[in-house]
Order: sequence, then structure tokens, then C-alpha cells
Amino acid sequence: MWNFHRLLEDGAFARIVTLRKVMQTILRNPLVREVLEDILQDRIDMKAESHGGHVFVKKRRLDLGNYKYAFLFCSLARLSRHEKNDTEALFKLLGKTYTTLAINAPFTDTMLWKKGDVMECILSKSLLTGAAIDADLKVHRHGMQQSFREFDAAIDDVYRMIFQSWEGPPRATQMVNVADLSAMVLLAHASHTAVIPESWYESFDTLACSALVLLREEQLS
Repeated sequence: MWNFHRLLEDGAFARIVTLRKVMQTILRNPLVREVLEDILQDRIDMKAESHGGHVFVKKRRLDLGNYKYAFLFCSLARLSRHEKNDTEALFKLLGKTYTTLAINAPFTDTMLWKKGDVMECILSKSLLTGAAIDADLKVHRHGMQQSFREFDAAIDDVYRMIFQSWEGPPRATQMVNVADLSAMVLLAHASHTAVIPESWYESFDTLACSALVLLREEQLS
């Protein structure tokens, strides 16, 4: 059972801050911009490249799943609006080039796969750390693997706050629209940090409505 109103509770603040911070770290890693450009300029076959994208935890290969990857994609696209580079433009161009990569593309398996492919392409490139690779590039690539491990832990921490079931973590059939969840988490962060007056978020209903307003504005822009 989802309890989205808990995003507004004081206990959620630290978890949301941690999640947002690690997503910002991923966004600011040069590897993101590099891969987005590769995709847009057809320098890589996205589907083929994505097959090599994994997170490694103690030498064990881990697939975080397309829902988490799609959540991350939507959140990175939103956070890119606050960056002083052209990353936002790259995300927008991706959405125009591939309709399933628009932030608010219909919530379908195809959308989840496509957004997941982009994240897995980033992960695939992060694993290229052989002897022939420049030392500075290795730092960014090792850093990306670490950031994805931290993202996995942070999003699970938020899940534990807002999803409660005796069966454990939410299953695929229980997941809500990924773009909506991304919007609500980031808007909750804004509420907690007083960027938006807290009076706007006195209940889950106002938070949800604000999320939908943001989504609508994105559709019109």
C-alpha cells in the first residue's frame, strides 16, 4: 500500500535529501552528457549497448530494473533544469527524437524499457576502465558505479517510507506512474527545504495536484 503523504513527514526529509543528492551527483558526472550525445548522434546502438550495462556490488552483477532506471531518468531530466550546461537541452532533444524518452511519455512497458536502455548505456560505458583508458576517465566511470549503488540504496530507503506491505518491496504490478512518483519526490524535497511555501502542501491532495500541474506545464512547454 502506497502512503505518499508520508513524503511530507519530517522523517522523510533526510531520505529524500540523500536520494536527490546522489541523483545530482549522477547528473553532474560527465559520463551522462557524453552518453546522451552519443545516442543523439547515433554513435552507439542503444539497445545493443544497454545489454552491457550493469551495476556491480562486491563483484556481483546487479540489474536495478527498468522502473528504477526510468525513475532516475525522469528525475535527472528535471534536475537538469538547474544545471549551468546544456544537459537540459539534451534531455529535451531526446524526448523529441524518441517519444518514449519524453518525461511524461505514457506509462507503458516500452517507455520503461527505453528509459532503462539509456541508463544502462551509461552503466555500460562506466565499465570501460581497462589499462588503455585515461586515468581521469576511470575516476568518473568508477564514480558512476558507486553512485548507482548509492542510488539503489537511497530509492529503497524512500520506498520503505512510503510503501508498506507484509509481502516486502512493491512488485511491478503495484508500481505507480514513474513520472508522477519522480515529480512528487522532487516536489516534496522543495517543500521540506522551503523553496515552495509549506502551506501549499498541507495534505497529500495538494502535493498530488501540484505534481499534476507541473506535469501539465511540461506537456505544454
